[in-house]
Amino acid sequence: MYSDFNGNTFILVTLLPGGSFLVEYGSSVVSQSISYGWDDINYWQAGVDGLFILGSTALAATGVGLGLSIGLGAAMGFGQYAIDSAFHGEKLTLAGSKIYISFGALGGLISGAGARNSSNIAKIWLE
Repeated sequence: MYSDFNGNTFILVTLLPGGSFLVEYGSSVVSQSISYGWDDINYWQAGVDGLFILGSTALAATGVGLGLSIGLGAAMGFGQYAIDSAFHGEKLTLAGSKIYISFGALGGLISGAGARNSSNIAKIWLE
């Protein structure tokens, strides 16, 4: 009981979060290169963006309720917008806030659905 002879917990605990961080880090680098040019990429911002998606991935694994997941996603979306704007010395705008909050809420919606699946997978693997 509570053993993992197949090594599935390693995948769930290490590779999934690490992979999500790397995908978001790369996505941030590409997004910044499109917006600001290859010479003005802020790699610290890419790291922060990766940490936000890492938090979202961890949230998906907790099994929190859908409403809380959407709310936390929206809050993380705005937080990411505020930090990214600070990295580039840009002012926050209402339109930008709405976009990031909306995408964060959408991510929370997806994470909420994933939370139920991740929770069920973890239960099966640990049986």
